[in-house]
Amino acid sequence: MSSEKSTESQPAAKTTTSTKTQKTTQKATKKKAAKKKAAKKKASQKVELPSLDYDDMREQLAEWYSHQQRELPWREIKDPYATWVSEIMLQQTRVATVIPYFLRFMERFPTVTELANADLDDVLAQWSGLGYYRRARHLHAGAQEVVERFGGELPANHKELLSIKGIGRYTAGAIASIAFDLPYPAVDGNVYRIFSRIACLDDPVNSPALHRTCEAIASQIVQGESPGDLTQAMMELGALVCTPKSPACLLCPVREHCKAYATGQTLAYPVPKKTTKVRDMTVQWAMLQRDEHILLVQRPADGLFAGLWELPGLYLPHPGPDHTNDLQAHLTSLGLIATLQPEPRHYQHTLSHRRMHIALYQSEAIEGSVSLPPDTFQWVQLDDHPNLPISSITRQVFTSLLREE
Repeated sequence: MSSEKSTESQPAAKTTTSTKTQKTTQKATKKKAAKKKAAKKKASQKVELPSLDYDDMREQLAEWYSHQQRELPWREIKDPYATWVSEIMLQQTRVATVIPYFLRFMERFPTVTELANADLDDVLAQWSGLGYYRRARHLHAGAQEVVERFGGELPANHKELLSIKGIGRYTAGAIASIAFDLPYPAVDGNVYRIFSRIACLDDPVNSPALHRTCEAIASQIVQGESPGDLTQAMMELGALVCTPKSPACLLCPVREHCKAYATGQTLAYPVPKKTTKVRDMTVQWAMLQRDEHILLVQRPADGLFAGLWELPGLYLPHPGPDHTNDLQAHLTSLGLIATLQPEPRHYQHTLSHRRMHIALYQSEAIEGSVSLPPDTFQWVQLDDHPNLPISSITRQVFTSLLREE
């Protein structure tokens, strides 16, 4: 009897073993295919390093920077957190604009831990006017991650820096080299421009190919004794000498290596990217007043001006007539019936890819109560706006109204 059972069970065992073998083979095949695909992609992205005298350029940049560097508040202390904050603020923002914001921000949030423990509205209020508010939200979230994962200290490790929310290749390279003197490049628009000219690179300024080549060149440059100084030297050269429209080539410490200078083609590089068309949009805002207070509502967590406070209103994707039908309907959906003045005040504000045509309607009378969740609206006095997380255009509107009072 036992012999028969044993004989009958053998085919099933073989079938099970066969199935497992097939699955293992399939996994191995997929893994091999994935490796092959990754290798092919890597080969297609392989960078041919331009033939330049990197040792000579490194020495010339270091010498120039030691004499020509600007005195900037984030350079006065070698603090990874200060480097992080300054680099995030400096993205798409001029140095002169950033300095007062940096000083106030560091006074309010002097450590990563204090930033992590702060309320997001407080962080956005300190950021208000710098624009690109997603930077502030990511900085706040990143600080919380640093506290949770690294005990409140930024890691002296490039790979770990890249794992923190809001820190990309540029910022990770800047922190690693400037704060920790690790040989990692930080390649921004200034650096793209410098190396596009030096090597006469024909790829457009927004192309991955140009980014890879410039990063490869910068990686060679920062292999010196002071990677942080060399990183800042490249940034400084682009900001002060190798400028977009009027480069001071005769003052450039590496001009003897520059092919664009040698051939009189400096302004032809970098090859421009395709411009993004600026879209017009209409914004209708209602200034509702009650007992010397105005109503503000909070923007959604995603999209334009995410999480900031502003006057209630509508964003329309195209220019429209000055009428209040849609705006009145919107206010009714908020639980309010408002009598609005027929003639609005007009404002215009241009973002990187949008041109906002703003019609501001002031109220003559209001009835009803706001039906929104309590944490998404507030009644504030107009002169309290400097302490609120609001956009620069909202701040401009409030400032102009206060001047008229």
